[in-house]
Amino acid sequence: MEKPALLRAEIEKHLPEIKVNPEKLAMFIAPARVVASKGTLSHETNFTLSILITDFTGDLDVLNIVIINWLQEYQPDILGPGATDGGAYSIEADILGAGSADVLIELKLTERTVALIDDDGNIKVSHPRNANKKDLMSAIGAG
Repeated sequence: MEKPALLRAEIEKHLPEIKVNPEKLAMFIAPARVVASKGTLSHETNFTLSILITDFTGDLDVLNIVIINWLQEYQPDILGPGATDGGAYSIEADILGAGSADVLIELKLTERTVALIDDDGNIKVSHPRNANKKDLMSAIGAG
């Protein structure tokens, strides 16, 4: 899976507190459901990515903006407008005092995995990204 690592990198890039203290950021995947078909190694994984940031002293709005920006590129289908799952992006915070909080974010994500076997039997794996707004606008000639 690539999406957890990509999101971690984006959070570290924009939140210096996490870049300096990466141990504050933990990620968990559960539950996950793999959808596979006979005759192919390619599959889709649907999962909840839980992101826990402990003793966070940064701005929650900035954290949300970083995640929303990442979602627009990698998982735009959970953002509105339109029919979306209201529970696809949730956040909880335990306010600890002294300007810090433990923050739990849960994202319902999907990741496609394309697997191909070459003539030598080597497996090549790729993760095509979901179409984003820019892709869709280009497809209809408006981009």
